[in-house]
Amino acid sequence: MVNYTDMLAAYGIAKARPGGMTSTNKVLLENPLPNHAHVLEVGCGLGDTSKFIADKFQATVKAVDAHEKMIKKAKKRHGTSDNISFIHSDITSKNFPNDSFDAILCESVLSFNDINHLLQTFYQWLKPKGKLFLLEPVYHGGLTKEEFYQYKNFYGFSEIHASDSWPTLLKKYHFHLLKIYNSTEFSLEVEEDTFPEMVLDPSIPEDVQKLMESHIQLNENLIAYFDFIYIVSEK
Repeated sequence: MVNYTDMLAAYGIAKARPGGMTSTNKVLLENPLPNHAHVLEVGCGLGDTSKFIADKFQATVKAVDAHEKMIKKAKKRHGTSDNISFIHSDITSKNFPNDSFDAILCESVLSFNDINHLLQTFYQWLKPKGKLFLLEPVYHGGLTKEEFYQYKNFYGFSEIHASDSWPTLLKKYHFHLLKIYNSTEFSLEVEEDTFPEMVLDPSIPEDVQKLMESHIQLNENLIAYFDFIYIVSEK
């Protein structure tokens, strides 16, 4: 049975996360990485963000994604970059040495996993003063339990927190919160009005097409109850 990430991989959507590259660019330009930084991107998708970081900051990037098809497309799209290592792996099974990275970027991925486990792990992997960049969905409330479960189950979220719970959660794992960006701080008009770039499979099976239709319909019905935030914190 296909799931949401299978659908994203089949369509090869370049800007599947909320805010797209607009939010990423703004946050990284306002919170720049040191030149020649060692960076981990969790859930790299097609690798566009990793390429941007490698070029902008002369960084060495380990780009990890759990979906084999995404990694294959990322390698084909950006595989000539010497500064990016594309890795097919579930991040929960990786074991990087402590104090490995100047920054960890995890956009629209953490809430699909065990948040507590990964925050603890990311803290260990970061160097002192290393930065953690998180793009996360947030729930405003207002849905019935059945509606909320439908949304959570369709996308495969493990947890969806309210915006005001994140400072306490980060503090629990010893992160120093630098800033939380609300979605209203990003100028998204251009990306929202533009059909997203796709790196399509040669053919899209019918069940994947139906899943895309369900995704669009579910978003239209429930999008008012959800939003996203971009969190920058430091070890």
